[in-house]
Amino acid sequence: MELVQGSRKIVQAECKAISKRGSNALLQRKTHADFFSFRWEHFYQELKSTCPALLSIITATVSDIPPVIGSKPFLHAMQTVGVALHGRSQEMAVLQYMNGFLLSHGGCTQRDIERLSQIGLTVHPITLKRKLNDWQEVLDKEILEVRDSWADGGNAKYQIIGDNWDKNILPSYRTSDRKTLSLHLFHVYAILDRVSTTPHSSHSLAPHEIELSTFIPSVQEQEKLMKELTFLFSSSIVANHPQLEKQFGNIYPKHLEHRYSYCAGNKTKQYPLGLYDCNENKTPELIRLLKTLSIYVPCKDGEVVEPVFFGGDRLTDERVQTAQKAMANAETQLQRLQGFVSKIEDFHRLMNFLEAIHKLTYSTKSAVDRGTVYYYRNLLNMRNVKGEVYNAYRAYKMLYYVILDAICLLLFLHHMGVSDIEQEIDLPTNFATTSDQEKIDYIDSNIQKTTGHQHCRMEDSSATTVTNPMHMSYL
Repeated sequence: MELVQGSRKIVQAECKAISKRGSNALLQRKTHADFFSFRWEHFYQELKSTCPALLSIITATVSDIPPVIGSKPFLHAMQTVGVALHGRSQEMAVLQYMNGFLLSHGGCTQRDIERLSQIGLTVHPITLKRKLNDWQEVLDKEILEVRDSWADGGNAKYQIIGDNWDKNILPSYRTSDRKTLSLHLFHVYAILDRVSTTPHSSHSLAPHEIELSTFIPSVQEQEKLMKELTFLFSSSIVANHPQLEKQFGNIYPKHLEHRYSYCAGNKTKQYPLGLYDCNENKTPELIRLLKTLSIYVPCKDGEVVEPVFFGGDRLTDERVQTAQKAMANAETQLQRLQGFVSKIEDFHRLMNFLEAIHKLTYSTKSAVDRGTVYYYRNLLNMRNVKGEVYNAYRAYKMLYYVILDAICLLLFLHHMGVSDIEQEIDLPTNFATTSDQEKIDYIDSNIQKTTGHQHCRMEDSSATTVTNPMHMSYL
């Protein structure tokens, strides 16, 4: 019993010393930089030097042998020590904050976080929110550094992406005082460009100075387009023909190489800039938002060095341009909102493009007309293809992809003189002994012949449309 009492006094003294206010222990350092520099091995070394008895007892409780740093028993021991020290002093709360951040990010409700705070696993949700509010001023610190570097001629640049977030909150009991609450917010991100551009000295020509021949694709540009078309065509037939998939599946490139291929695998760096109270349908509110976001425009001596792309959907693009027109008579560039260039993001652009294709080619009245999109929709039993495109984008996209793949495969089989997909394609006699690059060149050359033959047929048919209107209506 005396040994137990002596051990208790030793552990008590260690915990009292490390938990004392102002001890500068790791669990008391709660600044933004301290959280992001926290390491489990640093915490372990601190406990090993200041609380060896406590650490020995906890690790012996968790495992018979000393746990390896980073292992599951090691993390259990560290969390146990963190909860115990937090129970002794509320200042020892770094691990509780981290657990709270993890729970909040994972979608845990405020009520559940509050319950877990009562057993020492996390802090109260209000405390968590207060800490996040204190960090608001450092959220855009890195992007502001990139802005300053950009203004001084640096190559690192970024874009701003935004989209509206609208929600109607219905009351449980509707009265004259309790009506539907409509929230109109705007979520903004800054996305760092993965490709660093190099400045060039050439200046842009005025529209009247540009030669009209510039808009006609050159021979080199046509060859580049043919190379891209060949790659897409070959990828389609290799993925959808069993024999070709067996022969080329492991050797045909998955991506088309270009001069920025080395950047494609880089992880995108994004910085949340906040959720703003803004209804983008109201021009004054959007003007106020753009003025607030003007701090992210690179400027030097009051002049905009280079405008920042502001991406969004079609409505956002239209509203930003409307806001800029409304401020066209202001004095400075920033007041005229000239620090932003609105654009439609890729996903929204693809959505708009698919809507246009759907409008031209899709009709529910053509169910019995062979060769129409709706006929193939019923033939393939793709029942999820229904309604508006924006409500079933993936379903419509897969339908058109299937039809396109089938057309590509049919044209290729026709070129190879094969009438059925189950029929073997005659390959060269020495095909098995040729190199991978020679095999790729073989399939690409046949694809180029297929696409070139179809291009000639389209030119011939377009020539006949001048004298035969029926051909025009069919196309």
